[in-house]
Parts: sequence; C-alpha cells; structure tokens
Amino acid sequence: MRNIQFDLERSKRGFKPNYGVGVQYIDRRLVKLSDIIYKDKDNNSLQPRVFDTVRTNVIKLKDSISNRYDYTKPVMVCELGLDNKLYLKSGFNRRQCYEELNQPKVIVDVVKYDNPAESIAHEILANEYHDIAEDNDDRDYAQALKKLVYQGCCERNDDVYLKEFLKKISPSKSPAQRTAIFKKFRKSFSSYDFIKDIDQTIANQILEENDFPSQGYVLDLGQIGFARSDGDFGTKIKQMVDLYDKYQVPIQIFGFILNVDPARIKNQRKAWLKKYESTIHWIKQHLAEEYHDIFEFGGFLGQITTKDTLNHGLSKEDILVDVNGKSIG
Repeated sequence: MRNIQFDLERSKRGFKPNYGVGVQYIDRRLVKLSDIIYKDKDNNSLQPRVFDTVRTNVIKLKDSISNRYDYTKPVMVCELGLDNKLYLKSGFNRRQCYEELNQPKVIVDVVKYDNPAESIAHEILANEYHDIAEDNDDRDYAQALKKLVYQGCCERNDDVYLKEFLKKISPSKSPAQRTAIFKKFRKSFSSYDFIKDIDQTIANQILEENDFPSQGYVLDLGQIGFARSDGDFGTKIKQMVDLYDKYQVPIQIFGFILNVDPARIKNQRKAWLKKYESTIHWIKQHLAEEYHDIFEFGGFLGQITTKDTLNHGLSKEDILVDVNGKSIG
C-alpha cells in the first residue's frame, strides 16, 4: 500500500475536535509515527485498557484505511508532556495498524488534561460507541476505577465517587449493567487498604514468583498446580487428570478469595474449602481409584497485609496460609 498523504485541513473539517470539560485541546498535527511514545521506560504499554491491542480490531482498521481513509473517523490522541513529548492516550489499535502499514506520518490531536481523573476518563470515553473497532470491555471500566485509586484521585473505599465516575465513563451502559460492573470491580479490588487485591492473573503471578506451579505443568519445577478463586474446580478436572496421566505428579490446588471481607475471611476460606472437599468427594465417586488421591490442597494466598509487630513488621499473612491465616511452609 502507498503511504497516505494526509490532508490536515480536511481532517479538521471531517472530524472536528470536541473534547468537553476537563480536556484542553491544543491542536491537530501531522507527526512522525516514531515520535509517539506508547510505552513507559520499563517497556510497559501506556494502554489503559485490559488488552494492549486487539488483533481483530487492528485488522478491521487496516482493511478500512487501506481501502480509503475516512476523514470523518476519530484520530489518535496524544497528551503533551512536560518534556514537550507526545504520549499516546487513545488509538493504540490505530497506532499498531499504521506501524504494520509502514505509514511514516500520522494525524494526532494534541491535548492536556485538567487533572489525572479527566485523563483516565478520556482514555475510556474515547472507546465508547466505536464503529470500526470494538467498544470497551467491562474489565476496562474496572481497570479505570483501579487506576483512579492508584493515582490518588480518591480513596479506595469512596464508593460514591467511584460509582459516579463509572457512570461518567460508561454512557453506553444501563444502570443495571453498571451495578454488575461495580460488583465485579469490588470482587478483585477491596475497599480496605490492608487487603491484597488478587484476581486470577495476580494469583498466577504470585505463585510463579515464589516458585509454585499455577497454570498447569511447570517444567522447571516438575510440578502441576492451579490457582482457584472457587473450591469447585469441576470444569477443570479433565484438563487436570490429563496432565496427571502425562506427568504422573500430584496436582496442587491453591486458593484465593475474591471480594475479601477482613472480618469474614476465615468463613470465606471455610466456604471455599467446603466446595473443594465436595469436588474431591465427586472425584472419588466418579473417577477410577487411581485418581482419588492425586489432588493436594496447597493453601490460600495470603491477603491480609496488616503489619505484624511481633514478626519484624512483616505482613500478617505469609505467601501461603491455612484457613486461619497461619503460615504454611
């Protein structure tokens, strides 16, 4: 494909900049694609959404742009940094598309934000009502709420502010859908600051960093293991048994709790164990005897981070604990 010779003035007429309160529009520019910063100094993407890029979206954009560039469509948006460099805020799939099309120069809108909350809001709102690529995933809204807390825009227990912010960034969602999104957000992001927030990805990461198996068979360890937020792992039994047949080593199951209530975490863990024991009972009733004792409970991931003054100020709960929060190991 030949490089697109962008008409900047036509772009301004076709898609007029309109960013609303909180976003200061500076200008629309034709810039080198290579001048747009889309990763931080540690090579982590600046993408605020769950997925850095979505392949199907990139392909849709390539097909659309390759046929004919549509000047009525949104352009990429960059924040002008204090160092006068351009930091990508919206258009990560589009940037990837241009890279694959070897497009040297692209059109961007350059903006500044009144505060970090407005920056986060714009990153999500830019993907509402998308007509080429896909809209936001529910997890993107939850990610934005977490970012809001991490950047000090509000306290993690300020549900009123967080719910109002969610309403602001999700105009395409109904009240019932927002309620469901907020509940999912709270499952893996506690309102308590002494709780370690753990979801499936973080659970796997913690186990891997501490040399425990978490996503099946780990060659370096010669072990099989899985992290589970629910003691009922019935849907995974076939996969697990297949791994056992292949490697002939026990299967370790590690638990973690979603939506932790520190006053009830012992009961939450007991409920998890009850489901685990029911699953083991089912296995002994329905599978051959050789599989009856292949599962081992490895403990719960520690989630109470209150400092223990009797243990050199370390977290009250270790990496792996029992139902009472006592260290295993």
